[in-house]
Amino acid sequence: MNFLARRKLKKMVHLVRQGLRHALRMRADIAPPEDVAAVYAAEAELLEAWRARNWEQVEPACERAAEAAERLMPPRPFPKWRENVEVLVVAISLALACRTYFVQPFKIPTGSMQPTLNGITVTPQAGRTWKDRPPLNLVNLALFGERYVEVKAKATGRLEFAGTHEDQYAYRIGREMHAVRLTMRPDSPFINPAHSMHLHHQIGDWVKQGDVIASGRVRQGDHLFVNKVRYHFTRPQRGHIVV
Repeated sequence: MNFLARRKLKKMVHLVRQGLRHALRMRADIAPPEDVAAVYAAEAELLEAWRARNWEQVEPACERAAEAAERLMPPRPFPKWRENVEVLVVAISLALACRTYFVQPFKIPTGSMQPTLNGITVTPQAGRTWKDRPPLNLVNLALFGERYVEVKAKATGRLEFAGTHEDQYAYRIGREMHAVRLTMRPDSPFINPAHSMHLHHQIGDWVKQGDVIASGRVRQGDHLFVNKVRYHFTRPQRGHIVV
C-alpha cells in the first residue's frame, strides 16, 4: 500500500475511533450492556488490525466499528436539516457579533451630506438601454448598484403637481399619488435638473393609465464601514469612517 492510501486509511481510523468514543460518552450509561460491549470489541478489533499493519482488515474493521457505534447511538432525525440550522445559527451569531462590536455597515440613503458623501443619486434617462434588460440589469445592479426605474401612471387623468416630500416630487393623477425621486431635497442649494428623473409629460397633460410619467437611473448610496473597535478606546471624531 502506498503512502497516500495509508494516510487516507489512517484518517478513517481516527474518525471512526472518535465516533466510538463519542458514542460511549453519550450512551454508555443508558444503552444496553451488549451494545456497549460490542463497541468495545469493535474498537479492540480495529486497533489490533491497525497495529498489525493488516491493511486488508482495517477497512472492514472500520465498517464494523461504525455499525456498532450506530447501534449504540442511533442517528438523530433529520440530520441534514439539523446541520443546516446549526450552520445558519453560527453564521448569524458571528455576523451580529461582528456588527455589534467590530465593524458596522451603513448605507447613506439621502443626499444630505453631499458633496462629501453621496446618498441615492438620480440621473435622467428617457428609456431603457441595452444594459437595462435582463440579465445585464441584474449584473449592473450587483456590481455598480445602478438600476433603471420608471414611474407609471396608476390611473387615467390630468397630471398635477402635488408638492414636495423629502427628496421626492409628488404628482397626482385623480386620487393617485406618484413620487418622482430626486438626488437632493428640493430646497437644497445643490439641486439642479440633472438630479431628477426625466419627465415624459408636462403639468396639465392628459395621461392614460400605464403611461410612463418619469424615468431615470437610480444609483444606491455610498456604503460605509464604521470602525466600532476604535470607539471602545477613543472618542469618535470626524473622519473615522472607511468608504
